[in-house]
Amino acid sequence: MTTDDTDLPLDALHPDPRNARTHDARNLALITDALRDVGAARSIVVDETGTVLAGNATLAAAGSAGIARVRIVDADGTELIAVRRRGLTPDQKQRLA
Repeated sequence: MTTDDTDLPLDALHPDPRNARTHDARNLALITDALRDVGAARSIVVDETGTVLAGNATLAAAGSAGIARVRIVDADGTELIAVRRRGLTPDQKQRLA
């Protein structure tokens, strides 16, 4: 079950130093471009300390894309978290598909 959201600066999060996945410059550029063109649309997973467990490449690209804030939604894993995006153009919706 979710509780209240928390709004934080992006730099309150930090990448997981044990993350085994690496992303080359091309992949990070693609993520950055998508964030610039469409905005954030998928969630990342963080622990209680702000360490990113899933979505380290998204975190790395977000600042370059001009995203400065992060909304933390507390959850216990018993429900799916859906991000509702309003005002997307048909082209942006297609890019998210």
